Amino acid sequence: MGLDVDVAPTFYFISSGPVMALLIRTSAEPEQLLASVRETIHRTDPQVAVSHAKTLEQYVSESLARRKLALTILGLFGGLSAFLTAAGIYSVLVCSVHARRREFGVRIAVGATTTHITSMILRETAIIAMPGIGLGAMFYLVFARFMKSFVYKLSPSDPVSILAVGVLLSVVALLSAWIPARRASAVDPGESLRAE
Repeated sequence: MGLDVDVAPTFYFISSGPVMALLIRTSAEPEQLLASVRETIHRTDPQVAVSHAKTLEQYVSESLARRKLALTILGLFGGLSAFLTAAGIYSVLVCSVHARRREFGVRIAVGATTTHITSMILRETAIIAMPGIGLGAMFYLVFARFMKSFVYKLSPSDPVSILAVGVLLSVVALLSAWIPARRASAVDPGESLRAE
């Protein structure tokens, strides 16, 4: 019935109905065995038609096809949202760095190192990103019960998964802040002081 359905108590009996299923275990390739099975069945009873001959892997794959499609689409949307998040953080930080060029130039002029400027921007990014990631995790936990239909034998509120996604989003935020931070640390202090 599917991998996501618990096995119910089963009673096997000889079928005399119009439809019957035959399962065959083989060490050979199933496709090679199919012709001889059809021939044997036809010799036993020429009135019996053999249809829907598939391997167990094909049955399993068909039972999971809809779920795989849904998870693939969710994965694509998740990847797209991570990309848009990174692009948004990058854009905001580029504007912020451009607006604070003079400040960074003055800081460098009074002795701040490029490492100090870079770490300051990365720290500010983390201070902004962490509450957003925490809020997102809380929303996820609230709506986790709706995700139960997509996972099998796994809790949607799995702490390892939530932690992994939080770390991934933190890395995305810090990587998207890295280029603007490097630009800020490369500001010419002389130009900033002349502008002041």
